[in-house]
Amino acid sequence: MTWLKSIKIGPIESRLLVFITVIIGIKIFEAIIKHIISKSIKIRDLIFNRYRIEGYWFSVALIKASNQIREFGLIEIEYTDGQLLPSGVLFDCNFRHVGDFSGLIAKFDGRELVYCYKRRVEHEKLEDASGLGSYIFPKQKPYPTSYLGSFFDPKLYAEVLVRGMRITNKKDIKKLKSRELYKQIEVIKILFDTFKQYFPDIHCEVTSSDSNDSISTP
Repeated sequence: MTWLKSIKIGPIESRLLVFITVIIGIKIFEAIIKHIISKSIKIRDLIFNRYRIEGYWFSVALIKASNQIREFGLIEIEYTDGQLLPSGVLFDCNFRHVGDFSGLIAKFDGRELVYCYKRRVEHEKLEDASGLGSYIFPKQKPYPTSYLGSFFDPKLYAEVLVRGMRITNKKDIKKLKSRELYKQIEVIKILFDTFKQYFPDIHCEVTSSDSNDSISTP
């Protein structure tokens, strides 16, 4: 190791080593912070409280022209790899499970969540279809409890409007976390009754079980 002692480090090299050390230290610190944030929803709540949109949501898709409900969604917005990604299970007006969707990439600016998604929906001939959607969250205290949004449905070749409300009942959330279908349907029926109180002018067309007109609601 005597050869190390013979190496002379000048002022330029010394500054370069300090700079490299600082950069490495910053990167390590950022990685630790990101890891802590990704693992703790409580810390995320402290940092992003007024922008907190993580959690479970009840979503209703509407055809704008008729104000008719096309489909319900049980949506979970989850912090994954530094992104707030939505995913969910989809039901028709008969409360039948007809499909699923998941977010691929997303960007949230504090008000609007824009995301790309893929989906697989019963009776749609488009397997693993993808599209672009968005949710806009109003300024509500202490955090948003509703959203308005839209997505482009390739089957209708039209934009579908989406209304969402946050699910806060602990019993309902527990049922959803179980991921058991019959419990999800129980929650959907309860939330739809609540939804109708706020929007009595909308209606849901109940169809026969072999109907092929279901539309997804990411």
